[in-house]
Amino acid sequence: MIAFIRKLFDAQSLMVENRQLKAALAIAYMSSNFGCFNRGGGESQGAALINLERRRCSSGAMVMICLDIGGLGALNQLIGESAVNTKVRDCLKTVQGWRGISFVAQLNSGDEFVLMTDSVDAKGLIERMRGLFISTGFSGLYAAVGTINPDETYVQNANRLMELVYLEKLASK
Repeated sequence: MIAFIRKLFDAQSLMVENRQLKAALAIAYMSSNFGCFNRGGGESQGAALINLERRRCSSGAMVMICLDIGGLGALNQLIGESAVNTKVRDCLKTVQGWRGISFVAQLNSGDEFVLMTDSVDAKGLIERMRGLFISTGFSGLYAAVGTINPDETYVQNANRLMELVYLEKLASK
């Protein structure tokens, strides 16, 4: 009987420890600056979402949007990094509340982000985001939208689309 109680106690301790570790991991995956997934969280959770939605991805029902916020560096110099981070966080919080947005993560630097959404009106969504960021004081928003390739990793999908974002950014100068 004592052995059974000991095993039960050990199993319960492991379950509590497992919950604590999952909670710590969830915190570690979040960007404290922007209130979305950080790069590591984006890779982990983005890959999980792509795997979960593999059938939808191949049908084109889910798309990835990559974006670069224009004028972030200049605004940093003007009002400071903390104030700019607050502006970005507020914009992303607004976007996360929009219908169809299932994922938001920081990509490489402080001004690059990845979203996953349904493909119903991704281009309209980009225009809404562009208006939001411009009204908040940024100079623009460069973005690309594309179907998620389920045979590529999350990072490969994001990097493929970021190439298009960089081309848009270069063309606008």
